[in-house]
Amino acid sequence: MRLAFGVVAGLLLGSGLAGCAGPGPQAASPVSTSASAPAPASAAAAGPSPASVRPLAFASTLSCGERSATVGSRGNAWVLAVEGRELTLRTVPAPVGVRYEAVDEPGTSVANVGDRARVVVRGEAWPECRTGPLASGAPPGPPSFAARGHEPAWRLELDGARIRFVPGMDGAAIEARTPAAQPAGAGRRWTASAQGRPLTVTATERVCTDTMTGMPHPLEVSVGHDGRDWRGCGGEPAMLLGGAEWVVEDIDGGGIIDRSRATLVFLPDGRIAGRASCNEYVGRWTLDAERLSIGNLAGTAKACAPSLMLQERRFLDRMKAVSRFEITPEGALRLLADGPGSLLARR
Repeated sequence: MRLAFGVVAGLLLGSGLAGCAGPGPQAASPVSTSASAPAPASAAAAGPSPASVRPLAFASTLSCGERSATVGSRGNAWVLAVEGRELTLRTVPAPVGVRYEAVDEPGTSVANVGDRARVVVRGEAWPECRTGPLASGAPPGPPSFAARGHEPAWRLELDGARIRFVPGMDGAAIEARTPAAQPAGAGRRWTASAQGRPLTVTATERVCTDTMTGMPHPLEVSVGHDGRDWRGCGGEPAMLLGGAEWVVEDIDGGGIIDRSRATLVFLPDGRIAGRASCNEYVGRWTLDAERLSIGNLAGTAKACAPSLMLQERRFLDRMKAVSRFEITPEGALRLLADGPGSLLARR
């Protein structure tokens, strides 16, 4: 089942451990060198790349009319991911409610009063936002995620109100009220009481690959109960892709032309955009429990040197063949097809 990514409040529960792109406007035609091809808007909004390649954890999506933004944590900082950029937030005084402002962009902020949330980007106020725990006055990035593991199989759902842990495929659910989270290294720990025994959940901000599907997730998750321990992966895989721009440094093991530029930005509304080497492009991306797909690519029609046009074609062909992705230990993104070949990019 495919779930809309970036248009519902929260990024967690149910059976979906991976976000994916919902339906949207289809691109007009493949990228070509024809002078009649349409010229899409610029691929990615300008802005600094984040210093860290770690994904946002404990993320919450704000749906504001037709726009969306994501708020989550990275280490000890809150981060707003918006328009292909990631901005560190700080708390600022507000007459009522809670307000967070971008450290390096004072005209960008997130605020909530009661059950409403507001986003302002570069001085432009967005429509009122739908969200989950953020609107209740809690800090951004509420503790909301799903996780699972194998051998033995288990699954977990954790939100601001409840922890639900199911050990085994058909095991009885173990439930507890969600306590306040405590720092635990590069993550958080919740220690509750269930069935008269401690139930401990630890989520660490570290890329974790599902041993059954091969899908990367942004959290390593461990659960302890009744003298036993379970380990697995949690959070939304889509959080590993979204955010700032990825810059391509290798196509099929052959590098890229010096001083050329190919880029990708995975936008939360299901679009992908960037520079293909010579031309700008837009397209669609979807992600389900096992597969990443990129398609419906369209772009500008500028002509460049033959070598650059050849690289552009190789880049676009590789994009259309993508079926899965990996995050390397160094934080690079590797896009892979069912057959040989790959594309490597970094932030």
